[in-house]
Amino acid sequence: MAIPHEDDAREERGSSPSVGTVSTQNAALSAVRHTGALVAGANLLEATGPLAELTAAETRGVLDAARRELITKKGRGVVFEAATVVQLQEAGERYGFKLSAQLSTAANNPRADVLVTHAGLDIELQLKCGDDKYIRAALRKQADGVVMLVPSDAVQGQAVGVLDFDGVEIESPTRDQLYAQTEKSLDRLSAGEPVVSFAEAAKRALKDSLVAAVIVAVIDIASQVLEKPEQPIDWKRTSKAVLKVTATTVVTSLLATANTATALKAAGRAIEVASIARGTRAAAALVPHAIDVAIDFSRLSSGEMNRAQFVRKASGHAGAATAEYLAFPVLARIAARLGPIGSVIAMIAGGLFVSFVGRKAGEFIHDMAVDLLSAPPAGQQLVEGQVSAAVERLQRETEHEIARRVKKAEKRLCEEPRCSKPHHARGMCKRHYSRWWRRQRRFNWRAYSVALPLRGRPTLAVAGRKQGR
Repeated sequence: MAIPHEDDAREERGSSPSVGTVSTQNAALSAVRHTGALVAGANLLEATGPLAELTAAETRGVLDAARRELITKKGRGVVFEAATVVQLQEAGERYGFKLSAQLSTAANNPRADVLVTHAGLDIELQLKCGDDKYIRAALRKQADGVVMLVPSDAVQGQAVGVLDFDGVEIESPTRDQLYAQTEKSLDRLSAGEPVVSFAEAAKRALKDSLVAAVIVAVIDIASQVLEKPEQPIDWKRTSKAVLKVTATTVVTSLLATANTATALKAAGRAIEVASIARGTRAAAALVPHAIDVAIDFSRLSSGEMNRAQFVRKASGHAGAATAEYLAFPVLARIAARLGPIGSVIAMIAGGLFVSFVGRKAGEFIHDMAVDLLSAPPAGQQLVEGQVSAAVERLQRETEHEIARRVKKAEKRLCEEPRCSKPHHARGMCKRHYSRWWRRQRRFNWRAYSVALPLRGRPTLAVAGRKQGR
């Protein structure tokens, strides 16, 4: 049986550092906001006059460019209302605010279009997105206590284009953005096509994952250089890290898009995105770690790790997922105060730190539980039942270890934990065998073989002390 060496962990580089699921949660919430604004805006266009007017003009053959532009500008107002409600509800989940928003119960309410509640305070928003002359006229008729929200490129007088909640600014879309969204939605609705296509969702998800993938690659390469500067960079490990963060980000973003589109398909004016964002964020925090646990389980089945190691790593994943889910709103608030590049770096670096702390906390709790459950009562001797239980537990662990080594031996692989290199001699790969041989010479040992039957296998190599010279 091979003797483990104290330098095993130091000679091999560790696994790729996990950036956690913070960037994945961020991408999933962005997908919810984008899809929710499209679907909710399309619902309002169907329920109000713009789509019916466009369809009627097409039927009568009088739809020209000027009439299409006029209809689109009319529909821009309801799209603005839907986008504002979705954006505020998503911000409440993203930043951890007590923030809710809904459309007014009656369409074309002369006082307020959107009703907002923040920390127990009711806020009435009146939305206007026409030309400057129209907005000035609306300001003269503005009711007391009502906030007028306009596109971010149409701010004037007391009309605002940014809403501030606890130091976090939420900016409204521009006129051109609202016009483009309205035009696309009307075209697709009139043609009977869905407003959200899978190809566009996949392209957007892949674009969101590229920045995170680049930063992950830089972090992984830097960690390799710091861990073992004398060794060459393991590009295979870096590729795996990049592929993992790209795949998880794309998958969770696509799931968020599909879930949001399905939930809001027939919502009408009852727009509810907060619960969708909450469930999506929870899934984005759990799915990547569930994949890691599945990979560890396959390694357990192949004999690359034992059951105790698997349970400890699973506890670490649970701790990391919990910490990342709870810390995300704090990191999002910090990132909101930085620029575009600074916010991305803050989310990735914060995710790396939170993932590390959560994983270590989960493993620490696991180790404490194991110690408490396995420690004998203080000041008492083990009774016969406890001795039997301890012996049975030791037997089970021995059987698991033997089964693990048998699986590795059947595949002609090294039987050392966490090693999957080809077998060379005495159940070990060339590197572990050389290390074992050097160690036995250093301590004046000599290897010999004894017949130890092991599920039909002939012998096991056992090391023994050499007696004098």
